[in-house]
Amino acid sequence: MIPDKKSFHEGMERNQYFMPPEKDAINTRNFMLGILNKTYWVLRCEDIRQYRNCATPPKKHELAEILYNLMQTVRVDANIVNSFHATAELIKQYPPSVSWQIMVIAQIDVNHAIF
Repeated sequence: MIPDKKSFHEGMERNQYFMPPEKDAINTRNFMLGILNKTYWVLRCEDIRQYRNCATPPKKHELAEILYNLMQTVRVDANIVNSFHATAELIKQYPPSVSWQIMVIAQIDVNHAIF
């Protein structure tokens, strides 16, 4: 039993999920439970291979649109496609932090125009 949202988020990070910052609206108990149940998707820390600087990042909502479009068009493993697309919908609705989105975009398309 997880006592509160903050503890749940810390546990997700301890278990090497690359989570949006705890304060972000996307981080609900349902989202975190969905990650564990594979209804939603986030990167695992061991999957982070690229880091790219973005000197003048777009605004959070613009980045969410970019990330949403990438997640709708990129080819992913068949066993995560539904959770990947469900997460894209949440990102569009509740955009996470700019830095988190930039890191995820870098993993999907290291040569994206924002870099």
